Amino acid sequence: MAWPGQGRPEAEQRLFEGQVPSVPSSSSLPGLAAPGGAVPAAAAPLGFGGGGSTGVWVENTLDEPVWATLRRDVYTIGRNMRSVLIPIDWDFTNSAAALGNWDLWGPLIFMLGLAITLSAGEKKPSDVFALVFTEVALGAVVLTINVILLGGDIVFFQSMCLIGYCLFPINIAAIVCLFVKIRWVRLLVLIVCLVWASAAAVPFISKTVVDRRRALAVYPVLLMYTSIGWLALTATLLEQITQYALRARLREARSVTAEISCDAFSLLAGRVNSVTIKGEGWRSPLDLTAQTLEATVGAAALDYGQALMRREIVLTNVPTGTARVVFSEADLGNFLAHPLVAAAAQTAVQGAPFVFDRESVRIEAPSRERPEGVIFLSGTWRRDNVRYQVELLPVARGVAVGRGVHAHAIALGIGGRSTPAPPAPA
Repeated sequence: MAWPGQGRPEAEQRLFEGQVPSVPSSSSLPGLAAPGGAVPAAAAPLGFGGGGSTGVWVENTLDEPVWATLRRDVYTIGRNMRSVLIPIDWDFTNSAAALGNWDLWGPLIFMLGLAITLSAGEKKPSDVFALVFTEVALGAVVLTINVILLGGDIVFFQSMCLIGYCLFPINIAAIVCLFVKIRWVRLLVLIVCLVWASAAAVPFISKTVVDRRRALAVYPVLLMYTSIGWLALTATLLEQITQYALRARLREARSVTAEISCDAFSLLAGRVNSVTIKGEGWRSPLDLTAQTLEATVGAAALDYGQALMRREIVLTNVPTGTARVVFSEADLGNFLAHPLVAAAAQTAVQGAPFVFDRESVRIEAPSRERPEGVIFLSGTWRRDNVRYQVELLPVARGVAVGRGVHAHAIALGIGGRSTPAPPAPA
């Protein structure tokens, strides 16, 4: 006659070693009472522990005080956290026994903590919370099923416990990213915590499958932790990518700064809340220069399909914003000679081209005589081939400020006054 639980594989018995609730003698089968009012751990139902043939006797805990139960659960959480996150036995020969007394309280706490931290301060906290919690929960289930289908020698809830406990380092990274605004510090902490979480999970998972299938079991785990860490650093990562892309595009730049406001939920939908680009000493490949530039664009929606298939950035909406550019005389001359400006000037004056002279730009700072300041430039109107001098004045609601009361649009719709200028010397 065999007891329930006897004859199980040795690996399965090893997974359930540790302190587990026992079954009182009153609930055991007639004639099967054990000494001391307890039954053999091997007779306990599968999933509640048992030492198999080890002959371990455990104490009855069904009638213990609630505080004793909570104290034991906290102890179990601490022990499992230590086993997963501070592994001393780097050979992991006893990895299965380390989490034999698995629990789901610790993983639940870490999942909730991560979801709350990542949703804090977002415009749609409920959406972000639901996204993070769903990704972590479903991801843990899918990863566990993947390990089991690959022939992994691991119990379902034990794998869930392991994956959940390894979220602890990512919780630390999320808290740091929430309170620390220095980009390189946030990025460094995230990388360290991702390596920590992966180093804790990979040896456990890899030991449960055969060598030729380890990569198939480990890769999805690393992918999930990386994606969760990416949620903690979404805006910062995009800002870094944008800055690197701008620096690679510009010929010269003393400084480049990108500020992107977005959350993970919006980004997955292809949207950003706002983008601000700042820079000094810029020079583009077409020699468009600026002393200082600051541009802010509101909500923008990106077409992911076009970005992936055609490698083009296509916006599905028309974003609006503001821009402030500080030009020197040379910068304004380069702006007037830019191909886009030259193309627009082909029909700028009564449908005839107006060709600007980039070397003629002169900026007169505000003074007592002319408190509004003025910009002088020259160009040739192709209809009569006469060279004109243009005065650009500040404009308020379409009317030139200061003395240019009768100013009219002479170049690109900018308020100004034009007077014939003598031809330039040969």
